[in-house]
This record gives sequence, C-alpha cells and structure tokens, in this order.
Amino acid sequence: AAATLNIGDVIRVSTGEAVAADGVIIEGESAFDESLLSGESHPRRRGAASRLMAGSINVGSPVFLKVTAIGSTTTAAKLGRLTEQALASRSRFVDLTTRITRWVAPVTIAFALGGALVWWFIDPTRSFSVAVAVLAVACPCALALAAPAAQAIAINRLAREGLLITRAETLEKIAAATNVAFDKTGTLTECESAIITTHLLGKYSEIEILAMCVALEAGSTHPIALGLNARAALVGVYGRILPTANKLNFSSGKGVAGEIDGIALRLGRRDFVQALVRCDLPHAIADASLFIGCEGAWLGAFELSDAVKPDAVDMLHVLTRLGLTPHLLSGDRIDRVNGVAQTLNIESTRTNGEQLPQDKLNYIRARPSVWIAVGDGVNDAPLLGAADVSIAMGAGADITRITADAVLLSSHLMPLVTARQVAIKLKRIIAQNFCWALAYNLIALPLALGGLISPASAALGMALSSLIVIINSMRLARR
Repeated sequence: AAATLNIGDVIRVSTGEAVAADGVIIEGESAFDESLLSGESHPRRRGAASRLMAGSINVGSPVFLKVTAIGSTTTAAKLGRLTEQALASRSRFVDLTTRITRWVAPVTIAFALGGALVWWFIDPTRSFSVAVAVLAVACPCALALAAPAAQAIAINRLAREGLLITRAETLEKIAAATNVAFDKTGTLTECESAIITTHLLGKYSEIEILAMCVALEAGSTHPIALGLNARAALVGVYGRILPTANKLNFSSGKGVAGEIDGIALRLGRRDFVQALVRCDLPHAIADASLFIGCEGAWLGAFELSDAVKPDAVDMLHVLTRLGLTPHLLSGDRIDRVNGVAQTLNIESTRTNGEQLPQDKLNYIRARPSVWIAVGDGVNDAPLLGAADVSIAMGAGADITRITADAVLLSSHLMPLVTARQVAIKLKRIIAQNFCWALAYNLIALPLALGGLISPASAALGMALSSLIVIINSMRLARR
C-alpha cells in the first residue's frame, strides 16, 4: 500500500500502473504519461537516474524506483492542494442555472422597489409588505436547485449501483450518445482468459514454458497474464525457482519482449513473435492465439477460451432498446472476436478483430457521433481518450481508471444500463424542475405585485416550490 512506503524504499512500477510516490529510476527505461500533472499529452521517455512524479502512468516497460517523497510531500499532492477548486466540474445544466440566477437578484430587487413605489401612491401602509412578498416569491431557490439537486441524486444512485461518475457532464453525454464501443477481453468476457490447450513446439516442457511466460508477464493485470498465472499454478510452476526476466518491453496490443538468462524472448500475437523467430510454424495451429518464441525457434502456443460475462447479453439487448448501437473492437484474432460477437448478437459489420490501439482510435474517428467507450487495458487508453464518454473497468489498468469519465466498480455490466436510463431520466427531470420553477415565479410574482399574497404566504410558497423540486429529483433515486 502506498501509505506504508518510506523514503528510500525501492518499488516496482509495472506497465499501466500509476507511480505511487516521487522517486528516481534505478533500473529500467520506459515511457510515462505525465499529463495528469504537466498537461503534456505525449508520453516522455524516462531512464536510469530520471526523476518521476507520483501520479505519472507507466505506459511502457516495468521499472524500479527509489522513493524520494511520499504522501503529502509529493509533487502531485502539492499541486492537488493548489488546484483543488479547479478540479471541480459542473455540467451544462448547472452552468445554465448559474447564469440565470446571476440575473435573478437584480431583477427581483428592481421588481420589489418598483412594486413598493407603486403601492406608496396607492396605499402606503401596504408598500413595505408588497416589497417583502415580492422578494420572497422571486427568491430563486427552486431554480438554483433544479439541476444540482437532480444531478447529485443521480450520481449518488449510480455509485450505489456500482458505477462511479468522475465528471459532472458525463451523464449529459451518456444521454446524448448514439454508439458504444466495447473491448472484448476483460470487458465483455471474464477478467481471466482460460488456457485450454498448450502446444509445445520446442525442447522445453509445459512447466518451463509457463515459467518463462510468468516471468515475462510479471506485474501485468491483463486477462491473458492472469490466465497464464492460473495455468502456471495448476501445473505446479510455483513450486520451482522461477526465472527472472529483464529488459522487458511491452508493445501495446501486441505482446511483451524480454530476456531470460541472456535469451531474447517474445510472448504475444503471432506476427509480433514471428518478427523475432523469423521462421514459419512447424505445423498449423489453427486455434492458438498466444505464442512464445526466441530467435530462430518457436517455443510454444496456447489456445484460449473466452467466457462471456453472464449479464453481457442482457446488457447489450437493453442498451440497444435504449437507442445505443454496440460495436466490438478487440486485439484478439478475428475468428475469436466474431465468435464472441455472435454470442452477444453484435452484427459482423460492427465487429473488428486484430485491432491495435491506433486502429480502435481510427474506427470511432471515422464514424462521427457521440461515442461511449468501455475498456480495461493499457491498449484501450487511446480509444477511451477519444470517446465522448470513457468508462473503465474497475479491475483494469490504472491508466484507464484515472483518465476515465466513469469507473465500473465491479465486473458486472448492468450498471451501464442503469447509467443510460438514469441519464435520460435526469435530462427529463431537470427540464421539469426548470419548467416548474419558472412557472411558479411567473404566476406568483404578478400576484405578489398586486398585493394578493402576504409576506408569510410568499415565504411558504417559496419553501414549497423548492420542496417540490427536491421531491421530483428524488425520483432518480428509485430503482
């Protein structure tokens, strides 16, 4: 835990993880996304002796860091204290309310003074009471509460359902969205890819091959890495002395390269590994989707199975009924992606496999509309960044959670349906609140100016008007 770190500790920062404390790299080289702190969107290369700030995201290879500052003394914490107010965001509806209420006070005072002046000539004894009644009636409490109250209740409702909203305008965009793009592995399928078959292509046994894979994937939270770890535990890899991999270099959407005992290895997609092996597979392995090899030799291949999440079919069915068109974009083999798409009833024209991060990005840019993107891995970060609404899986990489507009706190997908329903309902309820607040003022203000409402009645009416807005907003809390 970051809270237990001390100055001088050495920590490993894996691919996709946030740097937990300020420090200096003592081993390894990688690229870091420092946009959260510096505003610079392009990742910067950092090597030995380079300083890192807490909050930076490792988008390259694992590195070892010596801690130089912790907790409230880190650069991120200092910046956070200075910019805390700037981080508070407001939706378009709240901004509209703010702009309207800025004019209400001077207009109300003008009406009150004008009414008092007119009644001074009609009946001076009622002049003051009319002015007070006008001020009470025209108090913009209901108008000021119309959007913020409904928005706060909606965000709280979704948090209870398992979806954490991180930006105020997110619900407004979810209501306006027309398309939703999903990653496959770890998003629509289970967070751990099961290995059903291991093909041995060289001199090493399955235990030795899996030991190499575990070493190469050390610290990774990708579903395939979790599947490799599960298989390794099953066959008894962890009862042995594990090899150590160094010079690790992760290629997003392709695989990982590294060295074990001086031998260069690659683990990942067939084309990625073949660039090192430089020879054809000894025999056809039609169903394999994960390969490992060294220079001049294939060492092994794995067949993976994707178990679709239990609520994925229902979730997509309801989202389609709610006006969202689903798309499936994955870096996995085309036939495996098509199989999952068929199970989920996603049309083949909206299904793409073997997608690199840039391919996913180009896909949504080529189809202008309001997009929601849902993903979990480092390779999904460009897609999430380009979408109008980005939703990260809670079990995914730190970089996706930190940059996302919303985070699913569990592996369940039905909160996405709730978010769409609540977002549409929120837009309708805010409109109702505005209409009620304006209608009340348009009706009650002339009555107050005409001396037909006493100050006490005006105050009661103002309170009841605000109460109606709150009660109407509370409908968002109901399941």
